[in-house]
Amino acid sequence: MRLALLASLALTLAACDSGLDLIDVDVAALSHDPAALVGMWDLTTVTGSGYGSPPETTRPSYSERFTFREDGTVQIELDGEVQETTYDVRRLDYGNGTQSDTPYLFLGDRTERFGLDGDRLYLDSREVDGPLNEYERVRYVAL
Repeated sequence: MRLALLASLALTLAACDSGLDLIDVDVAALSHDPAALVGMWDLTTVTGSGYGSPPETTRPSYSERFTFREDGTVQIELDGEVQETTYDVRRLDYGNGTQSDTPYLFLGDRTERFGLDGDRLYLDSREVDGPLNEYERVRYVAL
């Protein structure tokens, strides 16, 4: 009985490690502070968009790490391949005098919806049938 209770508790804690329901997370409601990006972030979970099938949160089948620096540069490591580029946080300009309601993260030629919740970073591609990626801060970096 105790073993079953402990196993159940461990599964519950593992499912709740970020404190947010990843299927319903609203990145627009989270922080978009560019200074809070500075640090090293590792990909921890991937949640499917739910288009065509129920959304599911899984551990990634690949490794991805971002190292954001105060000088506006970022190192992106994807499965051991390293790329250096710049990043910026700003609203999308729709070209007709209007802008997006929330800021986006520009990573070189990538544009990502994003949100920060403490030591969690979320990159959200669900609106274009992509995943919601959750990253955990590994450490603060001041380079």
